[in-house]
Amino acid sequence: MSQDRILIVGAGVAGLVAALRIENEGFHPILIERDSQPGGRMQSEEKDGFILDRGFQVLLTAYGTVAKYLNTEALQLQRFDPGARVFTGKGDYLLSDPLRDPAQALSMLLSGIGTLRDKWLLAKLLWALRGKDGNQVFDGLALPTREYLREYGFSKGIIARFFRPFFSGIFLEDALDTPASLFRFVLGKFSEGYAAVPANGIRAVPTQLLRKLRHTEIRCSAAVRQILPGKAVLESGEIIPFDRLLLANEGRGMATFFPLPPPIPWNGHVQWYFTTDRPLLGRKIGLFADPASPLSNIAAISELKGGPNDRGEWLLSVSLKAGSSKLESPPIATIRQLLDMPNLPLNPLARYVIPRALPVCSTLRHTLPAAAFQVAGQVWQAGDFLLHPSLDGAMRSGEQAAEALLASLA
Repeated sequence: MSQDRILIVGAGVAGLVAALRIENEGFHPILIERDSQPGGRMQSEEKDGFILDRGFQVLLTAYGTVAKYLNTEALQLQRFDPGARVFTGKGDYLLSDPLRDPAQALSMLLSGIGTLRDKWLLAKLLWALRGKDGNQVFDGLALPTREYLREYGFSKGIIARFFRPFFSGIFLEDALDTPASLFRFVLGKFSEGYAAVPANGIRAVPTQLLRKLRHTEIRCSAAVRQILPGKAVLESGEIIPFDRLLLANEGRGMATFFPLPPPIPWNGHVQWYFTTDRPLLGRKIGLFADPASPLSNIAAISELKGGPNDRGEWLLSVSLKAGSSKLESPPIATIRQLLDMPNLPLNPLARYVIPRALPVCSTLRHTLPAAAFQVAGQVWQAGDFLLHPSLDGAMRSGEQAAEALLASLA
């Protein structure tokens, strides 16, 4: 084993993947985390017989890093069916992926979402994106998604009734300002694989990564106050020496001897969990297409995971649009109205307000040169904000930053 001391700050997905990559080269890194448990933004908790994810998060099985670093069989992934069910306030419509679900192609063509040309364009775009390498998709296209969709030829109707509600729930912004390169990347992955959630909650992802570590010292509730050359000073006053440091976060709230990049803006997220007395949606994600509504999407978590709890209660996840964090009351009347179920029992179970749910990246990338991860002579940085905001971006950044650090030791 090398005697070089490698310290990783931040035990989110990027930090865990970086530790794995560094371990594989024979090092025994130290991984410290300011929170009480690893996982970063991927957290779950149990309540009333349900597993609740903190924020509506799905895993796309087509991500290359998922196959590389995760045992998806052990995660017991529960898959959503391709497409979506769209609620407009004037009825609901089924939208399917004609390439993945040919049996639903006719019903989709006859649905009220968009024109026949829209559906042909969607099939064409899905086909064009399938199998594309990430570097081909992240080609510097900074055009906002909404403008890309217009230039591609989609009508205002399908943009308003499908693309905006679906991707606002992914990008956590309702204007579709997100660069089209991320839209193309995510849409391609939806078409190649499935959106899924682990049976034991999204926290199962960092938990599995954590269990793969064999030679990493992991310390939680260890907040860094200051980074000096060759040493990190914790809030407790403890000093941890290092030869190499990997910041698997923004470095927020700590003093450093080197300049950090400017603070990153973040999109927030508000999520409600409700219980009800019946199954509602099947295995499709439900979208709310009313532009005046604060609601973004709805998912029948119990139906996805196989049934109700021991008391016969069914779990629903409802996501609100960006900017709705001030709405503290559960939007029960709005949900009933849009589902056209005025008497549907909805019992609030939990509410999560997550102001820092997804970083806003002005430039999106699939890979970076090794030098781009080095922020000082002894210091490297990782995080999805350096590449693209997603689970894939986090894992990929941890891998690439670790490889850049390791190259300095060769």
